[in-house]
Amino acid sequence: MWRYKGYTLLNIFGMAIGLAAIVWGYQTYRFSFSFDNFHKDQENVYRALTFKAGANGVKGIFPLAAVKQAQSEFAGIAEAVRFDGRGLNIKYDKNEPFAEQAHFTDPAFFDLFNFPVVAGSNSITDKNSVLITEAIAKKYFGKQDPLGKALTFYSGDNYAMPLTVTGVLKDIPVNSTIQFGFITNFENYLRGDGSKIAADDWTWMLDAAFFRIPKKTDVPLIAKSFNKYLPIQNKARADWKASGFRLISLHENAIQGDIDSNGLYDRPEDSAAYGPFILALLIFLSACLNFSNTTVSHANRRLKEIGMRKVMGSSHRQLVTQLLLECCFIVCIAVLLSVVLNRFWLPTFNQMFNGVKIEANYFKDVSLLIFIGCAILLQLYLLVHTRHFISPDLIQLPFSEVQ
Repeated sequence: MWRYKGYTLLNIFGMAIGLAAIVWGYQTYRFSFSFDNFHKDQENVYRALTFKAGANGVKGIFPLAAVKQAQSEFAGIAEAVRFDGRGLNIKYDKNEPFAEQAHFTDPAFFDLFNFPVVAGSNSITDKNSVLITEAIAKKYFGKQDPLGKALTFYSGDNYAMPLTVTGVLKDIPVNSTIQFGFITNFENYLRGDGSKIAADDWTWMLDAAFFRIPKKTDVPLIAKSFNKYLPIQNKARADWKASGFRLISLHENAIQGDIDSNGLYDRPEDSAAYGPFILALLIFLSACLNFSNTTVSHANRRLKEIGMRKVMGSSHRQLVTQLLLECCFIVCIAVLLSVVLNRFWLPTFNQMFNGVKIEANYFKDVSLLIFIGCAILLQLYLLVHTRHFISPDLIQLPFSEVQ
């Protein structure tokens, strides 16, 4: 292998690029369909959607008044959570305010969703409390401890509201449809004129409404029962009439990409999910076929060596084993080089797009290791089954004819 440096280096770099590409494609595909998979109860948490009369498709918004009313009227609903956001100015102490997007929800929010706390508590039962993420804590407080400090919501308005930081949450994963930096009790949501939104206000449409329904058999009946709210909803919003409602699980919500008026984040489109994987597969197969072809060509140039080894007593199996071990050595070096390549390529790819975080943890990701193992076995399979691998006629000649 040292003697034929061109052959060795060509295939090491070729296979390294192919393996790095297939890992990138596979991880991109996995990321695209991993949204919200970290929530422990995602199959029992449902999002309510609205069909608008005279419009195609389903809308992500839902009537505010219907959430709590449905919880009290339908026995199958264990928890009901409102989730809405709005832009406002927030400032700390005497610093300049920042224009931020704050979110408002019910205390049961953290019973439905898994957003870990790194400091303090995740309770927002106290209406004077607010929770922030690690990134927001660093932005507003630097290295100071944010717990117990006050942030002024609606800064600059005559209804400015000081809220105390009672908890810091781990930064929200990129593969989460629910994204926020500030989250507080829904009672702190104020209109533009400073007035509160009444709990029975049928004119207000939420960004999202969630229900925890333990029994799946209750879901179709509850969704159908929502239709009882259509008359009162359409009377309140004659300009935006609804024709029906739908419940989808958190898992369905994460993979569904056709929701209009969606206040949550969408997973990457199918083209972004399947495109890189198909491209990577083509690159990998090209590298595999190039490796097989160059190996065949290289083996046929080693006829004198093969003949001498045959004369010295080598069997057909020993000769094949030697050449396959050389190929395995090239593949092993290529695997290591592919890891190095992806340490530079994956962060670069992430910077090219918003809301994308492709990673390859070769030591902890069991699924990734199994996938790489299968890719290597595929390469060796193609190599072994390439026609006329290493002058089989010469290898199989009897000793007398080789002499």
